Amino acid sequence: MTAWGCVALRPLDFAVLGPLQVRSNGVRLQLGGRKQRILLGMLVCTANEPVTAGRLIEALWDAAPPPSAEKNLRVYVHYLRRILGSEKRITWRAPGYALTVLPGELDIHLFEEMAAAGTRALARNALADAAGSFHRALEVWRGPALTGFLDIEHLRAMSVRLEEHRLDVLEKKITAELALGRHADFVGELRVLTAEYPFRENLQSLLMLALHRSGRRAEALEVYGTVRRALVAELGVEPGAKLQQLYQDILLDDLVSHAATPPVLAGRSDREALQQIREALNLIVQLLDRFDPPRP
Repeated sequence: MTAWGCVALRPLDFAVLGPLQVRSNGVRLQLGGRKQRILLGMLVCTANEPVTAGRLIEALWDAAPPPSAEKNLRVYVHYLRRILGSEKRITWRAPGYALTVLPGELDIHLFEEMAAAGTRALARNALADAAGSFHRALEVWRGPALTGFLDIEHLRAMSVRLEEHRLDVLEKKITAELALGRHADFVGELRVLTAEYPFRENLQSLLMLALHRSGRRAEALEVYGTVRRALVAELGVEPGAKLQQLYQDILLDDLVSHAATPPVLAGRSDREALQQIREALNLIVQLLDRFDPPRP
């Protein structure tokens, strides 16, 4: 007996961060036809928690299940149990079936554990440890989550949630890397990412920061202009406050670094001077927006 209250199960590796796979001692198991794989995908994504028979039938046949759907579901469960090596792997727990996954067997759990370690390291300013943990978390991925099942509503929703988490971890990793001074090293990667996710403002901010700290202020400001035009044209919104603030900070840094303090600010503290410059820039931006000629 084990702490899980069942006979010992042979170790398996379940992977959904990419195409669905199950391995035993490094050997990939043949999971059968598409419906069996959909069923396993549904169970893996809610590991150790029951999924109702109705929800499984909906995933397998959408809105048109056959009269024999419940019987067919039991047959698919039977064959999956044989493939996974034990009836104890998939058990009936009212109101549905549950897949038993042991600690360390599921790639989602490994990814989340390493991502959490990175977040804790980042919070205590252990930047190198954070970057390393985030890197290891991202290495677990083999491609888009649940590849091949994005036509199944429940699995598509899970894939979207996992992808959002992956991007969040990626942004945190790059944040840690930039804080370590590796600005120039990540400009190319950030160019690719911002082209793929043009409305993800955190990535745009990181690209602007990497360019700015690499001595490429003009390009950093150009990124903001490109993003702002796209947001206004396609979504009818202005950039968020964080992106706007970064834009102004880059402008201020450029002005303070390359120009003498304006006479009107003489005798004031640096903080007061910067605040007045920021207010003046805000006014300029508002005026430019007001008189910006209509685009054809």
